[in-house]
Amino acid sequence: KTSVEYQESLKRIVETSKELSARVDELLLLVRSENGALQVVLKPYSALDVVLSLEDSFQATLATSQFCSEVMLPDEKVLDELILTIDLPKLSQVMKIILDNAMRYSFSGTTITLVIEVNHSTLDLKIVDQGIGIPVEDCQYLFTRYFRSENARKLRADGLGIGLTIAQTIVAQLKGNIQIKSALEVGTTVNIQLPYTKFLRDTSYEDINS
Repeated sequence: KTSVEYQESLKRIVETSKELSARVDELLLLVRSENGALQVVLKPYSALDVVLSLEDSFQATLATSQFCSEVMLPDEKVLDELILTIDLPKLSQVMKIILDNAMRYSFSGTTITLVIEVNHSTLDLKIVDQGIGIPVEDCQYLFTRYFRSENARKLRADGLGIGLTIAQTIVAQLKGNIQIKSALEVGTTVNIQLPYTKFLRDTSYEDINS
């Protein structure tokens, strides 16, 4: 083999290893959720800190991928006035699951976008892809354990169909909501909505959490 062929083989091995690791992580999370061991530890965070952390992870993941990335954020001053009471590591796991799906079911060279929006009572975290989309008749089953749409199975036979179930379980524990909108051959938008409170300048995070 040439050096190029060896590099390609090594690249495939690394990608396969990452896929297996992600599937194992999902199985572990599923077992914990079934045993009641998937507990969240809620702490108050500045929404700005949360968003910047999620943006860093998003950009780092896509930087080594075959996809283009785009980020749309509100004004930092607006985010810095909001408090999210969440389990940040668990929220990061949810975003990892959603981004993993976006990458698995999109085509190389397309754009995956992270969109953050502040609404009346929620901070919306959206991941928007330009992938294969989901048939309308399948959308009602997306959070059903082990369910995978037919076009997803055709494109990728290696999925387990548990990622969205886990994501929904975690988001519910964060007192949030998760919604999915999709169109075949157009793409999918996954929206995680988290309630926030306004930060009072004479109030510490310790006061908020007490």
